[in-house]
Amino acid sequence: MSKYHWRNSPDIVARLVNPDNIQTYISRKVTLKPNEAALYVVEGKIGNAITGKTVRDIGGGFARFLGDILKLTADDRRIIFAMTGPMDIWLPFRVQIKDGSIATGHLNLRLQIMEDNIAKLLNIFANKSPTLTRDDVAKIINTEVNARVLSPLFSSINDSSEIRSSGFQSKIDSLAESELRPILSVIGMKLLASFAVINETDYERILQLRSDLRNATQLESENAKALAERIALREESMLRRIECEVNIAKAKARGKVDVDMETNLKQLRVQEAYWQSELANLREKNLIEERSRESKTENAIKLFEKVQNAKRLRQEKAYDNEKELIQIQNSFQEKMMQLAAENDAVDSSVIIALLEQQTAQKAVGKMSEYSETNNSLSSCSECGKVIESSWKLCPFCGNSL
Repeated sequence: MSKYHWRNSPDIVARLVNPDNIQTYISRKVTLKPNEAALYVVEGKIGNAITGKTVRDIGGGFARFLGDILKLTADDRRIIFAMTGPMDIWLPFRVQIKDGSIATGHLNLRLQIMEDNIAKLLNIFANKSPTLTRDDVAKIINTEVNARVLSPLFSSINDSSEIRSSGFQSKIDSLAESELRPILSVIGMKLLASFAVINETDYERILQLRSDLRNATQLESENAKALAERIALREESMLRRIECEVNIAKAKARGKVDVDMETNLKQLRVQEAYWQSELANLREKNLIEERSRESKTENAIKLFEKVQNAKRLRQEKAYDNEKELIQIQNSFQEKMMQLAAENDAVDSSVIIALLEQQTAQKAVGKMSEYSETNNSLSSCSECGKVIESSWKLCPFCGNSL
């Protein structure tokens, strides 16, 4: 039983799995971690959440395949896997405060999927792919976060100095908890905490410029010394740049030599590839010739078998003809003996003549068979094997006859 990994990326927070899509010969199982949970949805009915155990036979396997064929399993079976641990969602924002300046930054929402609310994830999977990531959650709640939390809160601030106070973060936390409860309840999540990371504002940059100008005025005497040091640094930087250019030129020269060596190496590799190609062609040619010789030998053996079959058929036909001829002669002799007996012409001389005639017929048949066999056989001049005189090629050594 092999393991099934429903979460192969840290950004995945939930997944709807159809066990029918797991087509494997080995049954699959899932070992749930302490911060993971699974929920079965069978035939539209929602079961209890499973946590901290190994879920076996979620899909695949011969038993599941046989059950599907015999209609012993449910027609519709789904499994929702979810991460029940806290997760941070970062939402970038750019809003305008009451004095007209722009505030930018990120809003961090720490969310959690509760075990009792896993079934509510079906509201998300009904309108999107069966995999839910952090980016998907951010897209779902981004519009309501901007409309219900960020825009009302920042528009009520008189100037940008208030956004650095601890009370502002408390306002964000309380407002997000109250305003995002409906949308988070629909998707089965709970808000644990929220805070905003705000970038430097225009007002803060102005204060920084004023501070820089005041310090520059007070330290005018130090600026001359700093200017001289800058000139010295520029001189040192220029000398360093010239040295680097010289080193680069040297490196280019060495690189040119390396390029020439690489070109020669490529030519040698091309020559090596050519000889390898020639060697492969020679091997292919030898293989073709060897196959041709084998084909000729096979054709000779087939021809030998064909001739042997023809010879056997011819001998069987000659034997049948001879047998038929002997039967006809025997029948004729019996009729002659019967006719002689009816006319009282049977004596010892007639019987002796009949026996001599039969003996002569048998001798003639054997001599014809022996002569036919000897006339059709000969021997190969190369290997000395017995062959037919009508053959043009020896099936044993391939010699032309």
